[in-house]
Amino acid sequence: MTEKKEELKIKYSYPKSALVTLHVNDMDRAIRFYQDVFGFQVSWTDARQLGWVEITTHLDGLFIGLIESVHGLAENQIAFTINVSNIEETKDYLISKGVDTTKIERFAGMISMFFFVDSEGNRIAVASSSRK
Repeated sequence: MTEKKEELKIKYSYPKSALVTLHVNDMDRAIRFYQDVFGFQVSWTDARQLGWVEITTHLDGLFIGLIESVHGLAENQIAFTINVSNIEETKDYLISKGVDTTKIERFAGMISMFFFVDSEGNRIAVASSSRK
């Protein structure tokens, strides 16, 4: 007997469907670490002036975002971002499931995003890229 596969309610953005954000004190040192130790490569630097760089991993669809901390690192500053193709539809879907979300913030020419907190208190970002 074959089971009918349930259609996904959220349309994920591919090839980059998940992003883990890591806060760093020294961007150049962090980049060298991920390149030298893991063989990861820098994939996007257009927001470097804002303290943001993206790195590809060897895992399909998983990227690392490095954000340079201005005031030093706080413990456990890690964030998970889910990248979607339609941010408005995703926000509406989450609201329909009883999830409280923030308003959508738009950063011209780069990204639109909003946040929610999961059942365990983890802050999760949902983003949609407007860059090509």
